[in-house]
Amino acid sequence: MVVTKISVKQLFKKSQIERALLSPNQAKIEFLILKLTCPYKHEFLARHQRLDILINNAGVFVAKRTTTADGIEYTLAVNHLAPFLLTSLLIDRIKASSPSRIITTSSIAQKGAKIDFEDIQFERRRYSGIKAYAQS
Repeated sequence: MVVTKISVKQLFKKSQIERALLSPNQAKIEFLILKLTCPYKHEFLARHQRLDILINNAGVFVAKRTTTADGIEYTLAVNHLAPFLLTSLLIDRIKASSPSRIITTSSIAQKGAKIDFEDIQFERRRYSGIKAYAQS
């Protein structure tokens, strides 16, 4: 089974997320609201006894600063926090499915990133889409 994470530009209804998560062979999870992830963990685990490979594949670039419904800068939420949250929620099942794998993709843009931990969400400094993307 493959579980992937991709970005979205709009909010998805519960039924759309639910259908993706409950697919028998693969679940493509589209994240924008991080808090919607947690309830589906239980449904996913109840339906699937194994998780052989988790592929976190996200890469959204946003030119203008936008926040998610959770109030988190969009690029940070989609490219970094959502894959981390998903992996954390499923780690026990991944370990129990040994030999299992987690693959997380990223961009070469991170090579030049200078992370400002004092303002990681660009709330006080001028927003730069490329800087947000690189540090995510």
